[in-house]
Amino acid sequence: MVLGVEDQAALEALGSELERSGVGITRVHEPDAPWNGQLTAIGCELVTDRATVRKVVSSIPLLK
Repeated sequence: MVLGVEDQAALEALGSELERSGVGITRVHEPDAPWNGQLTAIGCELVTDRATVRKVVSSIPLLK
């Protein structure tokens, strides 16, 4: 499943909220120009408590 947020600030806030909720994440940064280190994606660990993840991401629309 791929969700889409408005901008990098929203992506960073989402990552922080997931971590505060106890969900392990991996931040993906773009290594090349023109983004040079910008956060571009977050991957969530597989978790058995999907309700925790769902609570955090339920308002984020699917990327089309």
